[in-house]
Amino acid sequence: VVILIATAFSVFLARALVRPLLALGAAARRLERGDFTVHVVPKSRDELGDLTHSFNLAAKGLEERDVKLKQAYEQLKAVDEDRKRGYEKLKAVDEDRREAFERLQSAHRQQGKELRSLRRTSRQVQSDL
Repeated sequence: VVILIATAFSVFLARALVRPLLALGAAARRLERGDFTVHVVPKSRDELGDLTHSFNLAAKGLEERDVKLKQAYEQLKAVDEDRKRGYEKLKAVDEDRREAFERLQSAHRQQGKELRSLRRTSRQVQSDL
């Protein structure tokens, strides 16, 4: 009878110790998958209760950091979009500048041709006089 009572007490004690550990293990796997909202209710005020409380604090800290990282990512994404738009505007301005420069070069060449033609005409007029 004593052995039966001792065995029953051992099983009860083992389950009482294992259940909180199993709950923490399951919560840790959820945390590992990125579920930072996980929370384990402490069942006791002993070392396992302290461990559960510490786990919950760690999960909450990870959740807060995750939120901040997501916010920072969104801000960086917005800055990158602004940068891309600015780059596209600069490209357009640069293309306009190139086209204007090419028009100026073409006009300069044309004026040079016209000036040479006027000089030839002027020399011919002078030689005819």
